[in-house]
Amino acid sequence: MTITLNIENIFLIVVILTGVLSAPLLWINKNNQTANRILAAVQIIVAGGLLHNLLLTAGIYETHPQLYFLPLSLRLAIAPLIWWYVGKLTGARQSYLFIHLLPAIFIFAFESYAFTKTVEQKWLLWQKISWYWDHLYFWMYQLQLSIYLLLSLKQLRKWKQRVENQFSLPEKIALGNVRKLLLGFFILVLAGAGWRIVQQSGEIESCFLLPSDMVKGVILLGVGWFSIRQTQIIVVENQNRIQSEPVTESITEIPPVDLTIPSAESVLAEPVNEELLAKIKNYMIEERPFLNPELSLYQLARALNEPAKQVSFTINRGTGQTFQAFVNSYRVNEVIKQIENGRHKQLTLLAIAFDSGFNSKATFNRVFRAQTGKAPGDFVSNSS
Repeated sequence: MTITLNIENIFLIVVILTGVLSAPLLWINKNNQTANRILAAVQIIVAGGLLHNLLLTAGIYETHPQLYFLPLSLRLAIAPLIWWYVGKLTGARQSYLFIHLLPAIFIFAFESYAFTKTVEQKWLLWQKISWYWDHLYFWMYQLQLSIYLLLSLKQLRKWKQRVENQFSLPEKIALGNVRKLLLGFFILVLAGAGWRIVQQSGEIESCFLLPSDMVKGVILLGVGWFSIRQTQIIVVENQNRIQSEPVTESITEIPPVDLTIPSAESVLAEPVNEELLAKIKNYMIEERPFLNPELSLYQLARALNEPAKQVSFTINRGTGQTFQAFVNSYRVNEVIKQIENGRHKQLTLLAIAFDSGFNSKATFNRVFRAQTGKAPGDFVSNSS
């Protein structure tokens, strides 16, 4: 078996091998184990689809026609599995996955059946279905990817809102990188659709392999890389509470934190508990819990001996801020206080930021600029 080697095919081989080798790493990774095993399956499916493209562009199908209908194309399973993967990370309620996989199972069964036929029978079969395969199947795949990617991005947006109301510095579990990569994936889906339209217009030579297919493979490898490094996330079922490793207390010993979003009518009807709001603010000033970078809503509520739901509601309604923004405002004020006391002459701004409860330079710069309207360095220069 000879393979036509060019830049495109070499790149395909590299992506395929990387996907096949990274899948076992995801499978054995103990952090977010179920989610990572789903993603490992996606990596294998993507590698199989790219192998199909390689067999086509390298001319192997032409020299070995008996390989036609080799059941490698399970790409209709990619989008549902990505959606399921994001759901497992974020604790979203999902059910009946088997139904979502039915189109992929049907295509796989059809290809498996066709693969058993003779070369002549395969050719006759292809003559009958080629138009549907080239057009209907492609556009169904693009539409399916678009829908499930949008659903996945919606889940990530809800997740971001949840962690902002439960963690003061949630970067480790905010899944921002996964969101960016999936957004890039969605843009490539649109680009792939545009590429196919241009092909069908006859402006360029028709080619089965879309450039975006290879980039999609690279993006999924990127998702896999971030998943391997992702901090463990534990979502306690039916309690709307999130934990991240390392876990220092038994989950069963922690009372439920109900953060169910109330209706608009009940929110407008329920007044802010000014006494609780004053209690929260006094505790922040006197005990300075914001100095702990890992401060969570649950920890603050437990220290105040108040229900977490009530603390969250009081902060949101009483200050107009999320829990994250509320706590970070105290950290920024602490940095400003240290600058005014001249501590920046002995320590770097980053050291002051870390002492004030921040845990990354990027977060510190972003939050400081958002609250003061100035970069930390400019603020120091103006205050000198």
